[in-house]
Amino acid sequence: MNYIQIIIYFILKPYKALRVSFCFAFIFISGVSLADVSLNEINTYIKEGKYLEASNQALSLKNVDGYFLAADSLLLYGFCSAPISEQTNVYKDAWNAAQLAYDLLIKENEKDKIILSHAHILLANTMGRYSQSIGVVKALREGFAGRIENELDLALKYDPENYRAHLSKGSWHAEIVKAAGFMAGPLYGAEEELARDHYLTAIQYAPDREPSILYESARGLSLIDEKDDIALMHKLLKESVNYVPNTHMDQCYINLSKILIDEVTNQ
Repeated sequence: MNYIQIIIYFILKPYKALRVSFCFAFIFISGVSLADVSLNEINTYIKEGKYLEASNQALSLKNVDGYFLAADSLLLYGFCSAPISEQTNVYKDAWNAAQLAYDLLIKENEKDKIILSHAHILLANTMGRYSQSIGVVKALREGFAGRIENELDLALKYDPENYRAHLSKGSWHAEIVKAAGFMAGPLYGAEEELARDHYLTAIQYAPDREPSILYESARGLSLIDEKDDIALMHKLLKESVNYVPNTHMDQCYINLSKILIDEVTNQ
């Protein structure tokens, strides 16, 4: 490969590398030789929650790694910082960046399964956030369920232990079950039990029980709303709010966990 090596944290292998935090995971960058862009600066921007600055710097790389970073930074900006009125456009920009990364991988005939898995999960997650921003029911009508499921299945085909893919597949099932009710199975193949299984698998494979994993799993379980799921949801949220934050992203998910606790307590 001629571009920077991208290795996702969930592989759990030792690498000599610079760590750059991003949505649900970490990027490891090695063999770096860049004159115009400071990776330390991008890393600092992300940690501090300056996601737009990070995405702008990352886009200037004009390569796969830059588009990966830009897409993830925009996902975080849309989810943690952007006004509601901006979210749809932000997620669309993130989706475009993810697509640019994937297109370059295909052009360069990339064979690394871990990198390809990450590319597909990034496409799924950007489409997923975009779908949430326009409304799940509208997204279902526009065919996003099938497109997102395809990307998630490809991500898991390339890397069955991709915890981000399991987390997102759990949410795919939970969101559709919540929106489509008893027709979720016949129309889309979405099931409560599969949502639950994917969340538990994601937690099992995740290298760190960080707030993003805990909150996303808890939120999905709240949509299923079964007695045992609610008990686990409270356990995960309690763990999330007690986490000592290292980044703006951590604090974002801790805050969201507190809000979800209040919401389910007041129901």
